[in-house]
Amino acid sequence: MILNNRKCKCIIFIKNNIVISTIIYKKISNYTKKNKYIIHLFCVKEKFRNKGYGRQSFLLFSNFMSENTNKKIEIFVNSVKNSLIFYEKIGFKCISKNNNLFLKYIYN
Repeated sequence: MILNNRKCKCIIFIKNNIVISTIIYKKISNYTKKNKYIIHLFCVKEKFRNKGYGRQSFLLFSNFMSENTNKKIEIFVNSVKNSLIFYEKIGFKCISKNNNLFLKYIYN
């Protein structure tokens, strides 16, 4: 399910009528070689964590974002330290960060 307003979009991942995870994001630019997004929130319901649902949700999200294009996806996340490992495990490379953990990742 995709919820949409002018500023942000929300994708809700549902399995058997149960919300598994949510991603709230905004497209911030569209360049020739890559699309840029900022993820404001990515969360997986606690009972579904460490079972592959986060990875699956994010792969569906990234496939949806890059649908019909071969562009790289550049994503900015404002994250807690625990989730940094997650982003790296699913194939993102950190290309910059600062003390506030506002990170810039490239996927693909």
